[in-house]
Amino acid sequence: MLCYREFPDYPAAAMPPLPVGWHDLSWHNDTCPRYMRDDGRVCIWIDYPDDDAREFHGFPRFAVVIDDNDGAVYGTDDWTDALAVASAVLPPPPPVLTLV
Repeated sequence: MLCYREFPDYPAAAMPPLPVGWHDLSWHNDTCPRYMRDDGRVCIWIDYPDDDAREFHGFPRFAVVIDDNDGAVYGTDDWTDALAVASAVLPPPPPVLTLV
């Protein structure tokens, strides 16, 4: 995963598992790792577990950013909650059927 290369100081044990249907879009010029849903409509920023290591102290660890022309952001310290919000607010599109 990119997060380990781009953020070598990030504690690997604290990195949540990459969900199915998401990809790691981490980049070292960002403040923390992030996952993007494969459809590109939802992103979850995954800040450091230690608040002292975060750029913005006191902010929630996970920030769910919804690409709905609004740029809605939801913050939480719970990974399961972040995934639930990402799915509830903007459900993934249905799979495309290919006729043969």
